[in-house]
Amino acid sequence: MERFHELLKLITDDSLRHKTLQCYETALKEANQSWKLLEKMPFTLLIANCNSSFLDHIERVVHLALAIANEMKNFSINRNFLVAGAILHDVGKILTITEDENGHFKRKELAIFVPYNVLGAHLALEHKLPPQVVHIVLAHASEYEGKRITEEALIVSEVDRLLFELAKTHARSVIWHHG
Repeated sequence: MERFHELLKLITDDSLRHKTLQCYETALKEANQSWKLLEKMPFTLLIANCNSSFLDHIERVVHLALAIANEMKNFSINRNFLVAGAILHDVGKILTITEDENGHFKRKELAIFVPYNVLGAHLALEHKLPPQVVHIVLAHASEYEGKRITEEALIVSEVDRLLFELAKTHARSVIWHHG
C-alpha cells in the first residue's frame, strides 16, 4: 500500500487524489480483495507467466507518462489529470480478474460482456472524477485508437501499449533463451 500511496502523492490536487483512492477502495471492496492483490495479480492475462504485477505496471505507466509530460514543455499537459488517469487506467481489471484456489489468475465472466476500461470509467464517474480523467481511463484501450482527444489520454495509452509490447517481447525472449 505504501508504493500506491507514493503514486497518489504525485497528484497535487487533494480532491482528485482522494477520489482516485476511492476508486481503488471501491473496486477492491466490490471484488472482495485486499491491497495485496495489486502486488500479486499480473498486469495482463494475455502474456503467459507475466512477471510484472499490476502495481509494477501502474508505477511504470505513471513514471513514464510524467517523463514524457516533462519533455513536452510547450504543451499544456495537466499533470494531475495525467497521473490520476495513469493510476486509474486499469482499475477496472480488479473487477474482471479473479484468483482460483491454485493461485492462478483468470478472467471472470463479467469480462466477457463488459470491458475493464468501461468498468474503470464507470468507477471514475461514480466517484465524480473530472471527465478528462474518465476519458483517459476509457480511451486507453486499443479499441479507442484514433478517438483520444486529449494529450493526457494519448500519453497514457501509448505508454500502456509500449509496456505491454515490451512485456510480450520479454516473455518471448525468455522462451527463446531458456527453451
